Amino acid sequence: MNAPALLDLSDERDQWERLCAAVYRDGYQAAGTAHQDDYERGLVDGALARKRAQHDLVEMARLDVARWGPAGREHFADPRAGDFAGGAEAIERARQAWLRAGLSLGPGPGWAHLGGRFVHGNPGGHRPCTPACYACEPGWYRTADAIAILETLPGDYAGAIAELRRELITAAA
Repeated sequence: MNAPALLDLSDERDQWERLCAAVYRDGYQAAGTAHQDDYERGLVDGALARKRAQHDLVEMARLDVARWGPAGREHFADPRAGDFAGGAEAIERARQAWLRAGLSLGPGPGWAHLGGRFVHGNPGGHRPCTPACYACEPGWYRTADAIAILETLPGDYAGAIAELRRELITAAA
């Protein structure tokens, strides 16, 4: 191939590249014009989605503080100001509050309250009543009598009986 033919071929290829670049540029501009609204709408949708996520995070943090306290879940059970401190004075305050509410505190140590058939044998209850249930009226019983009554009832009262026996032993000591 001679020099003039090579220059003509080179000019043809340069013109081909310019035409390809012009077509690409025209297509890119046409697509940008056609989708201008889509871009802006997508930008707004993205900004709104981000803002919605931020609001959700703030709400979740607010609920977390309301649920677990300001120190978070890890310190939920830590002592706080105003918690019940116990002691004789606090017990007396609780006793007075119960009395004001009309609740019976019973005769004192050595007594146990049994609810009778109204507690365990009600229509939606978990145990059917037997004649032993009807023989026991709701009220306060000496601990030894309460143990004897519980031993005659159907069902598993082993935990309650053991607790009452511990009270008997503690009271005798």
